[in-house]
Amino acid sequence: VITYFWQRRIVKALTEEEFRAGYRKAQLIDVREPDEFAAGHILGARNIPLTQLRMRMKELRKDQPIYLYCQNGLRS
Repeated sequence: VITYFWQRRIVKALTEEEFRAGYRKAQLIDVREPDEFAAGHILGARNIPLTQLRMRMKELRKDQPIYLYCQNGLRS
């Protein structure tokens, strides 16, 4: 999924400052597994595990930016 967006040049890695400045106006998606999400997440984030992201793409709004995040940045 990430490769698809990257190839279309839609994906952009954000600095912490950019993330903090824009995450309240975006769809915040935690791509970790449900047990990791339950252990702690950013308030207002939705959990769509990376393993399910392709099947659940229709849940994402096209009129808002999408911010993906995970524990260490590898999955997002």
